[in-house]
Amino acid sequence: MELNIGSVLLPRFSLLRSERQALEQWCESQKKLRYRDRSKSISSRQDACAYLIEGLYQAWCCITPRTALEIPLHSGSYHASRFDAINHLSHQFVLVAIDGLEALG
Repeated sequence: MELNIGSVLLPRFSLLRSERQALEQWCESQKKLRYRDRSKSISSRQDACAYLIEGLYQAWCCITPRTALEIPLHSGSYHASRFDAINHLSHQFVLVAIDGLEALG
């Protein structure tokens, strides 16, 4: 069974706040821009981290054993205005957050 990242719901109060903050800080440290982030970029990075952490937790807590979190890696799966795509997350920030999860162990 698979839980798609596009269908993960964020809780009102997260039990994983410190994990989300650690991943956000790692992702922040990886940016290569010399300029300040726009608020949209900051929000997109935080969203990608939150959905990955919460999605992994929800898959782990699932009643069905071995439920996986499905995370499309192809850029065509993400689009801001297409109905059939993941439109609330940025492909670029999801990939950086996945790298962060691997780097943080």
